Amino acid sequence: MKEIPMKTIMSIVAVASLALAAGTLVSCGGKKDAAAQGDNGKKRVITIASSTGPNPWITVDDNGNSGGYDIDVIRLVFEQLPQYEPKFVVTEFSSIFTGLDSGMYQLGVNHLGYNRARAEKYLFSYPYDYGGSGIVVRKDSPIKSVFDFGGHSTLATPASFNADAYENWNAAHPDNPINIIYADESEYDLQVSNRQIDFFFFTKYALDKKVESSGLQDLVVLNVPHEEYARFANKEDAPSGLYYVFPKGEEKLQEEFDAVLLKLVEEGSLRKLRKDYFNITEAEETLSAEFLREQKAKIAADVAKAYDK
Repeated sequence: MKEIPMKTIMSIVAVASLALAAGTLVSCGGKKDAAAQGDNGKKRVITIASSTGPNPWITVDDNGNSGGYDIDVIRLVFEQLPQYEPKFVVTEFSSIFTGLDSGMYQLGVNHLGYNRARAEKYLFSYPYDYGGSGIVVRKDSPIKSVFDFGGHSTLATPASFNADAYENWNAAHPDNPINIIYADESEYDLQVSNRQIDFFFFTKYALDKKVESSGLQDLVVLNVPHEEYARFANKEDAPSGLYYVFPKGEEKLQEEFDAVLLKLVEEGSLRKLRKDYFNITEAEETLSAEFLREQKAKIAADVAKAYDK
C-alpha cells in the first residue's frame, strides 16, 4: 500500500476543520435567526385585544374585523417588526385586562388614558394620540366648566381615568359629590338629552362627531383645556395622551414597539395618519418626540411615587 505523504494528510485535516467550522457557524447562525423569529423560526403571534369602540379610534366591521385609528397605528408599528404577527381580537372592555393578566393577550388597546393603578400592574407604551377634551351638556345646563361637575351626574367605566378623577373629587368634596353611574357609555348623548345624566366628559373630537351625527339640537360641546381638567382631577403632573398597555413580562416587546412608535412620530407617519382621521393641521399637531419622552418620564415618576408610599 502506497504511503500518503504527510503534507497531503495535513491538507485533508485542514479542509475538514474548515468544513466543520463552517457547519458550526451556519448552525449557530440558524439558531440566532430562529431565536429572533420565535420557536422553530416562526413569527411570534401577538394577540391584541380591544372592545368595539369608541369610534373612530376603535371600529369593528360587519365581519368582526378591527379597525380605527388605534388599530391602524398598531399595524404601522408591526410592519416594522417582522418577527411578530399581530392578531386582533374583540372582547368586552373588562376582559382586556383579565386577558392581559392571564397571558391570553400581549397588548391591550381601547382609547386608554393613564392612571396609577394600571401603571402599577401594566407596562405603558409611549402616547400615540393626544387632543383636546370636552364636555357635552344640554344647552340649558348650569355646567360651564369641569369645576361645576359637583352635584351633577355622569357615566363612567370602572377603573378608567375619568372614574379615578371623579372619585378623587368626591373624596375631596364630600358635601358636593359627583353622582357617578357605572354603566354602558355608548348612548351618553341620548342620556344627557333625556336628563338621565347631566354631563359627559370625553375627547372633544369624539363628542363633536357624536352630537353632530345624533342630530340632537339641545346639546352643546364645551371645550376643556388640559390644564383645567388636570387641576380638577388633582393630576397636574399626570401623563397626557392615549396609551397601549402590555402585561408585566413583555418588556422586550414594549421596548421594540416603543422604538418604532417614536420613529413613526419623528418621520411624520403618525402625523399623516392623524390628519387622515382627525383633519389635524400642522399648526394643531401636538405629538412630537419630545412630548412622547416627557409623558414617559411622567409615568416613571408617578410609578416611583406609588412605590415610595
